Parts: sequence; structure tokens; C-alpha cells
Amino acid sequence: TRERPTSTRRMNGTETVLLVEEDPGVRRVTAGALRLYGYKVVEAGRAEEALAAAARAQESPIRLLVADLLLQGTDGQTLHRNLRLRIPGIRVLFLNGFPGPFAMGPSGIIEEPVLHKPYSPLRLAGWVRAAIDGVPPEAWGT
Repeated sequence: TRERPTSTRRMNGTETVLLVEEDPGVRRVTAGALRLYGYKVVEAGRAEEALAAAARAQESPIRLLVADLLLQGTDGQTLHRNLRLRIPGIRVLFLNGFPGPFAMGPSGIIEEPVLHKPYSPLRLAGWVRAAIDGVPPEAWGT
């Protein structure tokens, strides 16, 4: 059984996160929250921008993709698959603005972590930390 951390330090990080969010306002707030917790954030508004940004991110490798499930012209799952070809081992946290206990993608129920909007900065940071560490978000109590 995993012991649940008690410190708020567990939310902090220094890793680089690729944030893909089409809504500029949501992207700005989400990126700001991640930076507040110490993460380096590479922002993209579309999948094509995300792929180009990943190709340029040499000095600080991207550890986590944080992306909307639904993106113009594609979806978060396809983007994640494409990024894994360039960045083996990249983890993912999907964002979803649609209500419901389950998130659906093109191939059915999503097995990767899905954080439903709206979320607080603390909740976002906890889920990002859990995704990077490969721990189910429920284990963090966020």
C-alpha cells in the first residue's frame, strides 16, 4: 500500500509540461497555475503547435502532456500517440469540459487520467504531480 504524502510540496515540480488548450483564457490561467507550482510550461493552442513546440524543446525535455480531450482537427489521444513517437515515455493528463463520470475518446472510455473542468490551481497541480509520478490522482487526495 502506498503511503499518502502529507506535505504540500508534493504539488510542486520543476519538470516541463506541454499544455495544449484552444481557449486562450483557459490556457493562460492554467499555465499561470502550473508556473505558480514551479513547473516550466510550453503553451500551444493547437495540436500542430504542440508538435512543433515538442520538436524545439531540447534543453528541457517535456515530461507531461496536459491537453484537452477534444482539439480542433484531432483529439488529445491522437496527439499523445504522435508525441510518444518523438518523446518516448511522455505521460499525459487530459482535460475535459464535459460533465459525466467517464470521458470518451474516439476508441471508447479513456484509460489515462482525465481532470474535469473547472478545477482549482491546487487540484490541477496535484493531478499534474500524480501524472508525472505515475500515481493515480486519487492516491494524492486531490
